[in-house]
Amino acid sequence: MTTTRDDRALLWTLTLAGLALRLYDLAGESLWLDEIVTGFRVHERLNDILFGWDSRSQGPLYYLWVKAWGLLVGVDEWRLRIWSAVWGTLTIPAVYALGREIGSRTAARWSAAFVAVLPFAVHYSQEARPYALFLLLSALSYLYALRLLRGYSMRNAVWYVLWTTAAFYTHPFALFLVGSQVVLGLLLWRDGEFDAVRQQPKKYVIVFGILGVLCLHEFWQNFVEFSKKVEGVSTAGWIPVPGWLWLIKAPASLFMQLELGGAMLGFAFAILIWRRSQVSRATVLFLASVAVFFWLVPFALSHIVTPIAVERYSAPGALSVVLLMGAAVSYLCGRVQRVVAVLLLAATAYPLYGYYTGVDKDPWRQCASYLEERIQPDDVVIVFPKLARGKLDWYASDSLKQELVEPENTTVFAPILWKAKRLWVVETYPPGKHDLDLLKLAYRWGKVSQAVNLDDILPMHRYRYWSVPIRVTLREAPPKDLPKPTESQ
Repeated sequence: MTTTRDDRALLWTLTLAGLALRLYDLAGESLWLDEIVTGFRVHERLNDILFGWDSRSQGPLYYLWVKAWGLLVGVDEWRLRIWSAVWGTLTIPAVYALGREIGSRTAARWSAAFVAVLPFAVHYSQEARPYALFLLLSALSYLYALRLLRGYSMRNAVWYVLWTTAAFYTHPFALFLVGSQVVLGLLLWRDGEFDAVRQQPKKYVIVFGILGVLCLHEFWQNFVEFSKKVEGVSTAGWIPVPGWLWLIKAPASLFMQLELGGAMLGFAFAILIWRRSQVSRATVLFLASVAVFFWLVPFALSHIVTPIAVERYSAPGALSVVLLMGAAVSYLCGRVQRVVAVLLLAATAYPLYGYYTGVDKDPWRQCASYLEERIQPDDVVIVFPKLARGKLDWYASDSLKQELVEPENTTVFAPILWKAKRLWVVETYPPGKHDLDLLKLAYRWGKVSQAVNLDDILPMHRYRYWSVPIRVTLREAPPKDLPKPTESQ
C-alpha cells in the first residue's frame, strides 16, 4: 500500500513529536529495582546472559543488546534507557503501517498519533527493560503476518520469521503473539482479501516450521521456567492472582488514569457500535484476537494454572487500543472528526504532565541522598530485604558504602551492632525468610529517633505504574547493658 507525501510528512511529525516525549527528562527518575538488574547484567558473562535466571523469564535478546551497548558507552540512567526510547519511537511508524493493513489511511494516521502520546507507551520507552522492544517487535510481526495472509512472498515470509523470532527471544508472551496470529488466519480463512493460506498451505507450514525450529530453544527455557513457577520455586512468585476487574483495568491502565482510560475506551466502542455497518471484518477480528490473547488468555491461565497476568507483560495489547481509537475517530466526518480527535489526543496525553512532574519509580537515588546528608562515622546502615541492598549501593557514595552492611546471619550481625554508634534501617520490599531474624534483631537495638517514608516527602505521582514505598528509620541509644558478643560470635 502506497504512502502519500502528506502521510509521510505527518508521520515524520508524529515520530519526531513522539521522540521528544520519550527523550524528555529521560534520566530524571532513578532506576528502579528491575532497571538496576539490567545495569548489573551488563557486566555478566555471556553465558549468564544467554541462560541466566532473568533471560529464562524475559528472553536474552534485550540483555545482549544492552550488554554490548553498556560495555561500549557505560551505564547510567540515560545510557541504559536510550534504546527503549528509540524502540518506542519506531513503534509509531510501525503502528501506522499496521493500521493501513487492517483499515483506512485516516485510521492509520490517528492510530499513530495515539501511540505517540499514549502514557503506557511513553513510560515504557523510558525504562531500561524489554517492554518497548517487545511492543515494537509485536507490531512488526503482526504487520508481516497480515501481509502474508494477503499473499505469500519470500520477502514477507523472511521478515515475519525475523521479527517474530526476535519477539520470542525478548519475552515469553510472544507465544500469545503467534497464537493470536494463527487464530486470526483461521478466522480470515475464507475472506477474499486474506485467503492466501488456503491457496498455498504448504508454504505457510514451512514458514511456521522454520519459526518453530528457531524459537525451540527459547520456548523450552520458557517452559522450564513456567514449570518452576507452577511448582512455586520461581522468582516470579510475586505475581498475584488477578481479580475480575483486571480485564477492565489492564486496557484502561494504558492511559495511566483508570477512570480516564475507561471513559476513552467506552467512547471508542460507542462510535464503533454506532458505525458498525462500516467497520471491516478484518479490523474487528484483529482487535479482538489481540485483546483476547494478551488479556483474556493470561487472565484465564492465572486462575487455572499459575498467575502470569501483569499489565506490562501484555504490552502488545496496546496495539489493539490505539488501533481501536484510530478506527473510531476515522468513522467520524469532517470537522467533527478533527475536533473529537484533538480532544481525545489531549485527554490521552494529559496524564503525562503528572508523569513528568512527579516521581514514578522507586526513589533509590533520593534514598541515598537522604542517608548521605545525615550519616555519621560509626553509623551502620542495613537494607531489608537483602535483594534491595544492591539497589541502594548503585547510588551510594563511597562514604555511604562503607557504612552499608549485609550480614549473612544474626551471629555476624550481633558484633556489628555492638560496635555501632547509630543504626539506620531501610525497609522496602517484603522481607524474605532470611531477612526476618536480622530484622527482629535490628528492631531490638536502641530506640527510634527518626522515621520517614520517602513517599511522604517526595512528589510521588498519584497514578504511577509501579514503585514501592521506602521507609528509613534511625535507631539510637542502645541499652546500656547490651551484652558484648562472645568470641564464637
